[in-house]
Amino acid sequence: MIMAQRKFTINADREYPVMMLDTHIGPDEGAGMGINGSEFAAELYALCDSGAKEITVKINSPGGSIVHGMNIYNAILDVPCKINTVNIGVAASIAACIFQAGRKRIAYDYSLTMMHNAYASTDNASSKVIDKFNSAVCTMLARKAGKSEKDIRMMMSKETWMTGSECLALGFCDEIINSNTVNMPKGYPKNGTAFELWQSINNQLKFTKTNPRMESILNHFSLPESATETEVLAKVADMENLYK
Repeated sequence: MIMAQRKFTINADREYPVMMLDTHIGPDEGAGMGINGSEFAAELYALCDSGAKEITVKINSPGGSIVHGMNIYNAILDVPCKINTVNIGVAASIAACIFQAGRKRIAYDYSLTMMHNAYASTDNASSKVIDKFNSAVCTMLARKAGKSEKDIRMMMSKETWMTGSECLALGFCDEIINSNTVNMPKGYPKNGTAFELWQSINNQLKFTKTNPRMESILNHFSLPESATETEVLAKVADMENLYK
C-alpha cells in the first residue's frame, strides 16, 4: 500500500520504514514546538496499520516534555509491529526513556545517553509532583536495564552521561554499531597505521604507471601499456638498426 508522505517518517510506503526523533520533544519557550508526542504516536500507529512489519525509530534529541515523551514511549510499547530504537547521536532526558522502549535498543559507538531528574518549567509545581514524575521516569528507564529503582534514582540525581559502550555494559542498550564497520570501502582496514591505510587505498585504486602522453608511442610500437622505458628504448634501437 502506498502512503502519503508523513511528517516523521522516511520510506513510509515500505515494510521497514524509519521514523526520525531528531529534535526537542514538546514545546520549548525559546525554540517553539518540537516533536508533538501525540502526532508522533498517531503516525506510528498508522504505519503499523498500513502494513509495516518493523519500524526503526532513530533518536538524536536533547529531550523535553515528559508528557509528550510518554505518548511516544507508550506507542512504541503498544503498537503490534516490532519497533527498534537506535541512538544515532544524543538520547537525553525523556529521549533516553524513549530509547529504552524499543524491542531492540541499538547505540552507535559515538552516541551519548543522558538521564537526570525531572524539573518543573514553572515555579508552581510542588516537590511532591516532581517526585512523582521522577518515579515515572525511573520506571521507564528501568524497563529492560535490570536495575533497582534506587540505582536508577541515583544515576538520575547526578545527571549521568553514558557512551555507547557504557550503555551496553550497564544494560541500557542491547547492541553497539561500530562506526568503522559501516559505509566503508570494501577491504578498508578497520585499524592500523596511516601507512597501512594509504597502502589499502592505493591498492584499491590501482594507479597506472603509464604516462597518458605515451599512449600513441606505445600504440605505434605495438607495446602494452605496462611497457617500461627500457622496453621502449629497445624497440627504438631495433628500428634504428633495421633502418641502417
